[in-house]
Amino acid sequence: KLKNNKVGKNLSIATISLLLVLASTKAQQVFDALTKAWKAACAVAGSKVVISTGGYKLGAIEFNLRGTLQAPSDVASFNGKDGWVVFEHIDGLTVSGGGVFDGKGQQAWQKNECSKEKSCNVLPINIRFDYVTNSKVQDITSKDSKFFHINLLECKKLQFQHVTITAPADSPNTDGIHVGRSSQTTITNANIGTCDDCISVGDGAQDITVNQVTCGPGHGISIGSLGRYENEEPVSEIRVTSATLSNTKNA
Repeated sequence: KLKNNKVGKNLSIATISLLLVLASTKAQQVFDALTKAWKAACAVAGSKVVISTGGYKLGAIEFNLRGTLQAPSDVASFNGKDGWVVFEHIDGLTVSGGGVFDGKGQQAWQKNECSKEKSCNVLPINIRFDYVTNSKVQDITSKDSKFFHINLLECKKLQFQHVTITAPADSPNTDGIHVGRSSQTTITNANIGTCDDCISVGDGAQDITVNQVTCGPGHGISIGSLGRYENEEPVSEIRVTSATLSNTKNA
């Protein structure tokens, strides 16, 4: 499920159902519907690309972003959802292209209560990866997220290379990359500067490698927070090597 919001147009929400591949016992018919649907969705404000229920054959997916995607500035437009761009239940995903995910978080930071109150309304994360496996994210920038920039949940064998994450030093809770309940994840050659952790490792994270990351400003590279919820899963095999931390509160 990918949502695309285009600034400056007052058009109704369009839902596009995709039939990616039709297969039979005699022959296969292949339809290049994904690219066409994405282009059509980009022309409509608040659009959504939907893959209908059923089983379809799909090879490796490449999301190539060369320009800048801009999120709505108004938090209310997200209707309480905790993610702006969400990639979920995908095996073999590549996100690349040198483009920018601009979260337009300036207005949202003023409404952030999570830095003062633990029981708070979570603001939208720029990019969420939920249940993503055997995938790669490289040469992209996440800018001015309303909350965390990149969040991993239940991911496996996910690689981050040459990722840039940036937000002002006074932007609350703008963690760069948060890794939760994920394994065999590598983060290399990243440049991260926010008001919070450059990289934070949550419960259930196992076999995580961070290498050649430039961090600062921010809080540093951390394990936690842990111990707040019951039944949290163990954290193990966290390796950080050749990192450069500058103007950070902690190591």
